[in-house]
Amino acid sequence: MPEIELQLRRYARAAVERVPPVTAEEVQSWEEPRRARARSRRLSMVAAAAAGVAALVVAVGWLVGTDEAQLVVTDEPEEPSAAAPELTAPPTAPAWTTHTAGNVLRAVTVAPDGTVWAGGGGLVRWDPEEPGERAGSAVGSWTRIVFAGLASNAVSDVAVAHDGTLWVGTYGGVVHHDGSDWTTYTIADGLTHNRVTALAIADDGTLYAGTHGGVAHHDGSDWTTYTIADGLTHDLVTALAIADDGTLYAGTQAGVARYDGSDWSALPRGAGLADSRIEAVAVADDGTVWAGTPAGLSHYDGETWTTHTAEDGLGHERITALALADDGTLWAGTHAGVSHYDGETWTTYTTEDGLAHDRAEAIAVGDDGTAWVATQAGLSTFDGSAWSTYHVDADGPPHDSIEAVAVAADDRLWAATPAGLTSYDGSGWTTYTTADGLAGDLVTALATTADGDVWVGTDAGLSHHDGTDWTTYTPADGLARGAVFALAAADDGVWAGTSGGLSHFDGTGWTTYTMADGLVAEQVGAVAVGADGTVWAGTTSGLSRFDGETWETFRTLDGLPSNTVLALSAGEDGRVWAGTDAGLSHYDGSGWTTYTTEDGLAGDLVTALATTADGNVWVGSEAGLSHHDGTDWTTYTIADGLTHNRVSSVALASDGTVWVATLRGGLSELDPAGGP
Repeated sequence: MPEIELQLRRYARAAVERVPPVTAEEVQSWEEPRRARARSRRLSMVAAAAAGVAALVVAVGWLVGTDEAQLVVTDEPEEPSAAAPELTAPPTAPAWTTHTAGNVLRAVTVAPDGTVWAGGGGLVRWDPEEPGERAGSAVGSWTRIVFAGLASNAVSDVAVAHDGTLWVGTYGGVVHHDGSDWTTYTIADGLTHNRVTALAIADDGTLYAGTHGGVAHHDGSDWTTYTIADGLTHDLVTALAIADDGTLYAGTQAGVARYDGSDWSALPRGAGLADSRIEAVAVADDGTVWAGTPAGLSHYDGETWTTHTAEDGLGHERITALALADDGTLWAGTHAGVSHYDGETWTTYTTEDGLAHDRAEAIAVGDDGTAWVATQAGLSTFDGSAWSTYHVDADGPPHDSIEAVAVAADDRLWAATPAGLTSYDGSGWTTYTTADGLAGDLVTALATTADGDVWVGTDAGLSHHDGTDWTTYTPADGLARGAVFALAAADDGVWAGTSGGLSHFDGTGWTTYTMADGLVAEQVGAVAVGADGTVWAGTTSGLSRFDGETWETFRTLDGLPSNTVLALSAGEDGRVWAGTDAGLSHYDGSGWTTYTTEDGLAGDLVTALATTADGNVWVGSEAGLSHHDGTDWTTYTIADGLTHNRVSSVALASDGTVWVATLRGGLSELDPAGGP
């Protein structure tokens, strides 16, 4: 899913996210944080991907000195099973409230009784009112569960076992729901990796799970894991499929691997395979294999590969999902619609035909031949003649990849997403896009002013909203670059970090500061303004301070743990906090003090900061949210109610509410009554 989520969040995202195949369109998801940190240091935080998000997917244009920012199947039981389990969920921890995009879906499956399960920012279920009623008919209802009971709110795959119980793949492990209880399996239980990407149910009812660390098999009691050491072609597994004879096929970042129950072997990577980076796999009744890649759809007949592309009728070369119907026809999800292959010709369906969104993330085909397509804007179904779309009745942000959050003077929350700017007034959400006057829908940075105005950085310019009207600024107006990666509002105007330097707007015109003026580097990904008006700019080469006349630079030789500065916060007490990819440092006016995981920090790759009036600091990292009260550290993770451990931004409301933005997990709201 590289790019399912926009490579936003300054270079921080590039350091944290990493997902299979890497393309310029998607935001990458994360590999092992330690490896991500090492890679980020080696590359000086130059973005590789994204996400997507996947898909979803931080605008990383500033890293390479350009204005470009990138936005970044399910298994059905083959035999009749018991009715789908009742959806019961233990309540979320009292202090936490989760806000997600209910209609951004990445997984779907259809149970034999017609129940449809879909996942994305949580889990949803469509229940026909009458047994045997066609799934998705007008008679029925949606049930939604967000976080509670799930290992992670980011759901990657869903499968219904032969006994009717539910398996859910998430970014925090595998979850099993037997109708009453939720059971989570992680690496502590034998899972090879907590980042689960695909699920498959074997004929004997056992489960296979594809992860970022190989394939894991659950026989009902124990886990067995398979990696490169066992013959798997790559440990980053992206798709799974099981043939009628029980053979398991695993799509990886290095081709398709085959497991016959005792040994692993690799399908040839040459001989016509479109790309070795596999995103989807399906096995036909005749044993031939379909493999979806970023460069086309390939079919293996046992000897050679034959590839289909847009020239053959596919909607797009980028294949994201595959599903075979009982009649042998094939459905392929792409980045430009859903394509159907009858064995001879392709037919493509897009939003013009009734599809909810042209980005199809997953496909499932019911026993009646109805195709269900999970998209980034709802769930669409095709009955053979017409499309229908179903939206979950849930109010929330438009996307679960939240790049930044800010709280206005009236305590209204503003959140940056790859699908526009959204605001929450405590009762409902309002989303703004280019159709409303926003410079670009890929929002990367936010800042609010004392009078309630909001500044919005996007990949296409900087927008200002005064409560009524939108005004946009681009390089034509004096902005250094079109893509904005960091913002700070001050009494003297607004400061914008770009890949071409730090730009300042004083209300009438723009002034840009570059290396020629004393800025340590022109790729500015973090900005903060102190109470005394001092401006701090975080870059990939150190931290610069501007007193209005001269620039001063701080690097590792001056006490910083790393020259890669990802987040900044200037407290009212005059202290400055700097988040880096090697820990958190605070400056008291004379020297730096550094905190790492050894001191109690959740993770050393610090991506977000917020300070309170009394000097406390909230720290977002790749491993959770930490709070420092001046003496002790307290950390919150998924286990405590945080919707996702990958924190991208933190903002504080006047009543003490803590808003936590995550990448692919939506928003978490911490009630101060239950907090530290």
